[in-house]
Amino acid sequence: SAVLMPPHLSLDATVSCLLLPSWLTATAASAAAPFQTRAAEKIAKHSAECSAMGRVFFPFVSDTLGGIGPPPFVVWLKHVYAAVARRQRAEGGDRAAAAFALESLLAELCAVLVKDNVTMIERLTIRDAA
Repeated sequence: SAVLMPPHLSLDATVSCLLLPSWLTATAASAAAPFQTRAAEKIAKHSAECSAMGRVFFPFVSDTLGGIGPPPFVVWLKHVYAAVARRQRAEGGDRAAAAFALESLLAELCAVLVKDNVTMIERLTIRDAA
């Protein structure tokens, strides 16, 4: 559909650290809260301008523990890879390649988060030891 595969798309990404005191209460009440809150902030900031330019806007929210959202972004991401799989199958290819590509993307995102979490912990440990 045109909503899931718009000709002009704008993404804005943010990563939240759910272990910070500012997120602990909200996260304890609802695991979806950080994704909803950050997505709403991004939508309020960018959606009207994107719409005025004829662009569809999707916020992409991740957390330092590997979660991604909000749900409309996840649906869009899966739709993109499903469209790739359909195209590959129509061209005589293997649709498993698209599933592997999606898994690879998610694995790479997790690897980046783990690496950056280690860096953050090291820096905080050095700072706190000083």
